[in-house]
Amino acid sequence: MLRTARPAGFSLVEVVLAVFLVGLAVIPIFTTLGQASRGTVDLENEALAVGLATEALEWVKGVGFAGWSQALEDGGRAMKLPAALQADRSGGRLSWSEPRVVAFKSDEPGTDVDYPESSIPFAREVVMTFVRAPGSEVQALHAVATVRWKLNVRGNPERRVAMELMLHGVRP
Repeated sequence: MLRTARPAGFSLVEVVLAVFLVGLAVIPIFTTLGQASRGTVDLENEALAVGLATEALEWVKGVGFAGWSQALEDGGRAMKLPAALQADRSGGRLSWSEPRVVAFKSDEPGTDVDYPESSIPFAREVVMTFVRAPGSEVQALHAVATVRWKLNVRGNPERRVAMELMLHGVRP
């Protein structure tokens, strides 16, 4: 009995099946990579927001309790802030708000900071309230820095980071 040799190679059905299986394996890999990159952008935005809130609170600490007490009395005219200081003497409250964080200006020459384009979607607000313990001259300045941003990859309408600080002192 004479056998004819079968030609070497793959049939069309085998090739189509192999391409289909490789395609099924690649889809989850690309989906995972896309989700990871979106998560990285969200984490970068959150890290920037924490840095902007920390920067504001460090500036509050640098001015100190006495400096903010004086700012409450004179409306903060002598201070160089990134936005106008709002002073409510009767409520013992100071605040400033930046709808778009572009740069941070300080009283010290040569210490101004211009932010990169990636910081533009952020808005920052700092609210400070003087708090007094009943029957005591000791007071505290409660400061809250809130940073909000809207341009996040996951499509959430708004995200925010809030940080708090307490400064103690004696206000006349």
